[in-house]
Amino acid sequence: MEYVQNETVPHFADYEQLVTGLGYKLVDLQVIRQKTQRLIKAVIYSKNGVGIDDCSKVHRALLARAEVLLNSQDIQMEVSSPGLNRVIKNAAEFQAFVGETIKVMEVSCSDWLEGELIAADSAKISMKTSGGEKNIPYRDIKKAKLNKI
Repeated sequence: MEYVQNETVPHFADYEQLVTGLGYKLVDLQVIRQKTQRLIKAVIYSKNGVGIDDCSKVHRALLARAEVLLNSQDIQMEVSSPGLNRVIKNAAEFQAFVGETIKVMEVSCSDWLEGELIAADSAKISMKTSGGEKNIPYRDIKKAKLNKI
């Protein structure tokens, strides 16, 4: 699994400040240029859960900021929660889910390893599993997902 710093994603830092100020974590951001408009997809997270009202509040704040940053009034925006079984696409996402239960499939194993994510940095994650604490470098992770069920 690759670790892509969120700061390298265009506009991530700008939007992250707003989202954090509202009490959420920005997990994923995509700015997609379509013919005459831009589509912005944001995924937000909170330990208390994310509902429609939360998405609406973040949508209003981000849309106003996007119009200024992108110098456009033709912006379409989607704000959503990560869902119960979010597939973790970028290793940097792990930092948002510290304290949550996750599932990881290592490159050398064909079965899921489940446990509580206790730490994540730019090189590895640490999990508390039934067999004890385990450190897994990102290069050894084939798949990973949030396991809220």
